[in-house]
Amino acid sequence: MIQQRACVTTAGRSLVSLAIAAAALVAPAAAQIARVTTSAGSVKVVVVPFSRPDRDSALSVQIANAVRDRLKLAFTDRFNAVDKRLIDTNLVSSGFPVDMPLDPTSARQLARVLNARLLVEGVILQLGDDSIEVVGRMSEVTQTLPQSASASVRLERRAAGTRTGNDIANRLADAFRSFEPAKQCQAFRQGQDYPKALTAANDALRRYPNSSQALLCMAQVMRAQNAAPDTVIKVLVRAQNADSMNVLAQWQLMRYYEEQHDTSGMIQSMHHILIADANNNEVRIALVRLHIARNEPDSSLRILNESLDRNPNQADLLDVRSRVYAMLNRLGDAAGDLAHVAALDSTKVDSLLVYRIYNTYKAAHDTVNQLAWADTATRRFPTQVSYWYELAALRRAKADSAGAMQAIRGYLRVLPNDARINLVYAGYLYDAGQFDSARVRALAAAEADSTLRGNAAAVLFGIGARLRAEHPADAVVLLQRAKDWATNAPARTREQIAFFLGIGQYQLAVAADTAAQAASGRDQTSARCEAARREAALIDQVEANVTAGGRTAPDTAQQILTQAVPAYRQRAAAFIRTAHCPAQ
Repeated sequence: MIQQRACVTTAGRSLVSLAIAAAALVAPAAAQIARVTTSAGSVKVVVVPFSRPDRDSALSVQIANAVRDRLKLAFTDRFNAVDKRLIDTNLVSSGFPVDMPLDPTSARQLARVLNARLLVEGVILQLGDDSIEVVGRMSEVTQTLPQSASASVRLERRAAGTRTGNDIANRLADAFRSFEPAKQCQAFRQGQDYPKALTAANDALRRYPNSSQALLCMAQVMRAQNAAPDTVIKVLVRAQNADSMNVLAQWQLMRYYEEQHDTSGMIQSMHHILIADANNNEVRIALVRLHIARNEPDSSLRILNESLDRNPNQADLLDVRSRVYAMLNRLGDAAGDLAHVAALDSTKVDSLLVYRIYNTYKAAHDTVNQLAWADTATRRFPTQVSYWYELAALRRAKADSAGAMQAIRGYLRVLPNDARINLVYAGYLYDAGQFDSARVRALAAAEADSTLRGNAAAVLFGIGARLRAEHPADAVVLLQRAKDWATNAPARTREQIAFFLGIGQYQLAVAADTAAQAASGRDQTSARCEAARREAALIDQVEANVTAGGRTAPDTAQQILTQAVPAYRQRAAAFIRTAHCPAQ
């Protein structure tokens, strides 16, 4: 059908003002065409500019004008063509350009306002760089059982012009002679008087052998009489070939092909339907899906782009094209189409669409848009915790520690007892230097889920290593827990934990030695014995752990093992001996 171009005022604009303009211009219009005498039985017809590619805009108007003039001058016994000046005045008064194609609804409304029975519209199809096909279509606007016919001409673009319009007008005028008997065929068919219906159809074909409407009616009668499908299909193919714009015939053909599971036939029929009804997105999407099922993504993409190039804001087509792009591994384009759908129609932004957008950007490794849509998802669907986790990971990768922790807290607002996420949060807190909070989260996670103890050990090790200088007692507790839980960690990690634990224990041993030495009074024997025994026990632990982790810092380990450990062991023994500490 005729397409309204992007620069035309919105098709939905009311054409009520056309009626006012029509009434005001009756007298001038009559004066303008007074030299042409029409018969009393002539039918009023409106000719509108043909739809076309941009490069053929002038040709579209030229051919339409030629059709109108030919009908007005050569077929006054049949047609009363509405003058172009009257049409243009009505279009201008309603805010429409005069030389641009109208959408089908507006074209028919214009014809009704001008009290025309017939509408002639058309399309210029590009066949190649130098060739075109011009299709003109005449259809009844407001009649019962409306009839239609089309005529087409294929020629080189440079040869198209007024003669082309004259040729189309001649053929349409010829076809109009079959309208009445074809209409009678339909009336008899609806009344189930099939013999009379076939007689009327044959009468229409005698008047005009290419009467698509008569052939369509004949096929419908044959189907009602349970004729063989192949026979009916042959008649419908003739109807389609006679009038490539006959959508009813094309639909009938497609249904037959569908019943016979003839995918190739269905595809061919759908292509014909889209020539006549280019705005039928339902057919376009169904056709694309057939091509997808046949693993023909390039054909699918071409069919979708035919419409999206004219109007890129069609959400349903963008959604389907995103799937085609995904088949072609053009994931960035696929995600972009889905994001465009979300921007066009907020009612379509449900959890499934957001999931598709986010994961398509993720598959495309587009972390910028992935981050943006993770943020969108958490705002629209705050209880879907996976988005909170993904958002935290993305923000952390972008060195946004505060944002990462905020996202993890969003997760924990929904599932506060999730041990694994509490452990992740502990890692974030550790990175932020919040060691006390990190320790609490890590210990709680490991207690809630013992399978996480190996992961918690890494956090505790990091905290213990940093606390060792200022808080050696706390550090030793954490490092000992880390050592106990890191049984499945790599050997190098276990060695490091053991070394730092040994260093912490060495610090405590030195502190115990100092305490034992300070407790020198007669009344401090118990304190000296306790400190000396603690020192001796710690020195044994230092020796074991520093030996186990000696590769972490070989020089330090050798110094401790060869000098400090023997010396403090002797000092501890001396304290115990001089204090006459009782045996344990």
